[in-house]
Amino acid sequence: MAEVLVRMRSEEKSLLPPGEFLPVFEHYRMMPQLDRWVVRTAARFLGRGSKVPRLAINLSGQTLEDPDFASYVAELKSCEPGESAGYGRRFVAERDTVLATVPIGYGDGVRRALTNRADVLLAGRRFPIAGTVSMDNITVDVGPGGGGIGRGDEALLIGPGLAAEEMAERLQTINYEITCGLTPRVVRRYHRDGEPA
Repeated sequence: MAEVLVRMRSEEKSLLPPGEFLPVFEHYRMMPQLDRWVVRTAARFLGRGSKVPRLAINLSGQTLEDPDFASYVAELKSCEPGESAGYGRRFVAERDTVLATVPIGYGDGVRRALTNRADVLLAGRRFPIAGTVSMDNITVDVGPGGGGIGRGDEALLIGPGLAAEEMAERLQTINYEITCGLTPRVVRRYHRDGEPA
């Protein structure tokens, strides 16, 4: 296993230790952006055929405070017409396309009934879930050429631009059933009057 360490160069081109620049990132609440960059970079490194079997990445508490129900793009694969994805071949490509694997599923609270019936925001754009929602993964059709999506990009299931109400409407239920259905695998943070409790 390898550990991902972030270093920053000063104006004089010398390396600053994390103890000098991370407090600045934390003060300005920039840690979630830095953490997402680290995860994307590590995923691309692994995707280029690295022999490192696992990476350890420390995330900031600010990143864990993010209120969205989100994951990330773990893999991208080309799919030709007639090829399928997911259990039971519930998605069969009608054209050349690229499929993104996102490590989140019904084990986290993404209802299996959303198979081929919901959208995910990748890099701020909507793409459809393609195929069966499995316990730990969903597959997303990002279109021919991959739509500019890369490994490590954020995959948002509930948050700005994709409300729990929309998911509830597709399942003919209410938004509370969606949010209450998120499993213990999903980190929860409680707030009172806009402040963490």
